[in-house]
Amino acid sequence: MVDLFWSPRLNASNFRRLIEFEGLDEFERTVGRKNPHIFACYHYGNFELLSLACGWVGITPYIITQEFKNPALDPIFNRLRTRSGHSIVPRAGGIVLLYKQLRRGGWVGHRVDPALQVHQPHVEIRGAP
Repeated sequence: MVDLFWSPRLNASNFRRLIEFEGLDEFERTVGRKNPHIFACYHYGNFELLSLACGWVGITPYIITQEFKNPALDPIFNRLRTRSGHSIVPRAGGIVLLYKQLRRGGWVGHRVDPALQVHQPHVEIRGAP
């Protein structure tokens, strides 16, 4: 998350010097950009920089972000996270907004988080037995 503070030095023309970004050709060949998509990213590694890199190659979904305990931090991080074109959706009512985005043919992004507590809204995905 701290990397977001130096990310303003990155842009669409220079990010590939510092961020290894692979698989776009395969995505274009197999899935394409014309239909609605749900992008999922495992909450591991530097998913914040991955999100920025996706934006700079034209993949700009609506994403839900978790609010900070200190609400003064939200606008700072949201500004950093949306630099490459994403739209931030608030958690309150966010699932409805994401659904509407998909119905319009848009894209949504979701971070798969193994650290959620039972009392937090979530959908459990179980692996094969």
